[in-house]
Amino acid sequence: MQARIKFNKKLIEKLPSLQKEATFTGNLVLYRRTTAILLLNSFMTHQAIALYLGVCREVIGRWQALFLAKGPSGLRPKKSLGRQCKLTKSQKKELKAQIQKGPTSCGYKGGVWTSSMVQEYIQKKFGVLYSAKYIPEFLRNMGLSHIKPKYTYSLSREQLKAQMVWVRETLPSLYERVKKEDGVLLFQDESTFQLQANLMATWAEKGNPPTEERNPKRGCVKIFGTIELFTGKLIYSIQDKRLVSGVFAQFLRQVATSYRGRKVFIVMDGATYHGGDKVRAFLEKNPNIHLHKQPAKSPNLNPIEKLWKELKKDRTHNVYFKNKAALKSALRKGLFTLQDNPQRVRNLMKKWEKVVTNPTIAFSGEYDSSLIPKKYIDSIEEISKEVFAELEETMQSQSVSV
Repeated sequence: MQARIKFNKKLIEKLPSLQKEATFTGNLVLYRRTTAILLLNSFMTHQAIALYLGVCREVIGRWQALFLAKGPSGLRPKKSLGRQCKLTKSQKKELKAQIQKGPTSCGYKGGVWTSSMVQEYIQKKFGVLYSAKYIPEFLRNMGLSHIKPKYTYSLSREQLKAQMVWVRETLPSLYERVKKEDGVLLFQDESTFQLQANLMATWAEKGNPPTEERNPKRGCVKIFGTIELFTGKLIYSIQDKRLVSGVFAQFLRQVATSYRGRKVFIVMDGATYHGGDKVRAFLEKNPNIHLHKQPAKSPNLNPIEKLWKELKKDRTHNVYFKNKAALKSALRKGLFTLQDNPQRVRNLMKKWEKVVTNPTIAFSGEYDSSLIPKKYIDSIEEISKEVFAELEETMQSQSVSV
């Protein structure tokens, strides 16, 4: 049975600062010794401490004797530590992969890696203690960067297949119908613009970041928009109202007026307000308007999403708006600039132009990787043949029925 020793309180109070010094300088020996004494003071057993620190049980007894004989100074290693232990190439590769997964996958509660967390993880996982101030440089040397994460979404196998079918067959076929009926093909979407400014990184004096006034008021405006393939024509409507079926029907009426006498084919997402009684009533009175829904979870298939990003970058990022009127004014000016430069809008749709003008190439899957999220590249290759076979079977059955 291990005898419990009560250490001098004043000596124990000096250990946290010594442990902090060891952590900052990357002195693994001193870090382990100070940690062991602190754990002994909390009445942990030698065996448990040895297991926690990754050393043998007898070493804990020697460190305890050093502390009892000479106090905190006795824990400092007398001999030169020599060259600091480093991670091997395989260990660095494993560490990089783990950091990219996020701290929660390593047992941490927070979702943001800090230098101290990385330092602690390396020490526990590989038994190597780097200096805390060296960790950022170490991570940059591994090809990592301190960057803001992006929002993403997960696609099931069936959802991914639906997107591939849309790129390979649905969109090219829709455009063939548009040409045959001498119509126009539009991409429609809506976006919300907050009164609170979106803060984005910008160039400024080092160590002296710019300040942006924060509006205490909350509010937003919404914009409905369509862009026409091959011409870049932009139609928009700024709204204060809640997004409901009736508001969308009003915007459709605006689009129909702009293309009076022509057939209009509109590609859009599956939002609930894109349907409903008022939209159906409008479509019955305007048979020249045709709505086509994209697959689920596919903002990447709608080029107007890029236009919203351009508008925010040009007009709202890092800009203070006193009220909604000021926000609307800035958005109108930005939208007018885009309307006045249709080529800029058209440049956002180059990938979609390639798909519809090269249906045979699209059918082979050549454009899948350019329109579907990059993280699914491996999945695309895996199910490509399956999608190709299903499309061929569908086409053969249609030809037989005809």
